[in-house]
Amino acid sequence: FNEINTIPGSFSFYLWEPSGVPFGELLDRLVSIARRRHRERNGRVQTYDVNLLAEKSLQGFKAEEPTQ
Repeated sequence: FNEINTIPGSFSFYLWEPSGVPFGELLDRLVSIARRRHRERNGRVQTYDVNLLAEKSLQGFKAEEPTQ
């Protein structure tokens, strides 16, 4: 576990060195994650994964001809 504590300064950044992630990139990732979570929890815009232009939608609601 790595605690992010800004009071004494950034002394624990060395703990991430073995992962190969540079400290600046780590900070960028953490800020991006925090911003995304904030948007997801507090946003008013909802999105739905719907393809309105799918093949069935373009055909409309015409009745199919009976097959014999």
